Amino acid sequence: MPELKEYSGRTQHRIPRGNHLAQVEEFIDFLKTTAEDRTREVKRVWLHIGETIRVGVMLVGERDKLNFEGSKPYVRRTAMDNAAGARTVYLIGYNLGVNFVPGIAREAKQRGIASKFEIDGYSAFIGNTVKDQVIARLSVPDGAGKRFLELYPNMADWPDLEEETQFSEIRIKPEKWEYDIDKAWSKRATTSNEFIYTPVAGKDAAQVFGVTKLKDGPHKAVKSIFMASNYLSERWIHGGDKIIKR
Repeated sequence: MPELKEYSGRTQHRIPRGNHLAQVEEFIDFLKTTAEDRTREVKRVWLHIGETIRVGVMLVGERDKLNFEGSKPYVRRTAMDNAAGARTVYLIGYNLGVNFVPGIAREAKQRGIASKFEIDGYSAFIGNTVKDQVIARLSVPDGAGKRFLELYPNMADWPDLEEETQFSEIRIKPEKWEYDIDKAWSKRATTSNEFIYTPVAGKDAAQVFGVTKLKDGPHKAVKSIFMASNYLSERWIHGGDKIIKR
């Protein structure tokens, strides 16, 4: 996980050298507990607040909760995890949550709780079945969640965003990178049913993100871009080795 990869760069000189190994071991134990809880369907708040590694983990997938309450409970939990000390919050989407996680992450950013987020997809064994999952990694600055909760303690008082909530997805005003990628792809495929090979589409997206390779950007693959963007998914079809203009 990035928390382990980035650990050496985040360590503080005031922390005794002997504590570093203990911190890493405690975080690995936390990940083990999280995985075991999920296998046994144990429900609890997953929060690890160490001296350097401070992480919250949240599952998004309960159909009734998503259909009737939408994104707000998950955005609020992100703020609460941050207020409790988390600097990173992971949203793991399964079942219906696969469609919701990108919108929840974006709403947390629009409401000033998260400063940025990355989204990726993977497959995992849940029980005896391989299922598609979506994961969002939200960076949450110290104090952002507490400020938001102090301003809006009741979800009913939250200011409206430019969005329409539907049963299976959340639509929020697209970000600039989404417009820019659509513009770049539309220069190559100008009419409906025209296609672009995925590697070419990836290079265009990398240019928009200002990186040489797409894997170094906020969304590591073309598939991840589609998971993060309803705007692009409405205009393009991701067909494996190519993307097709709708």
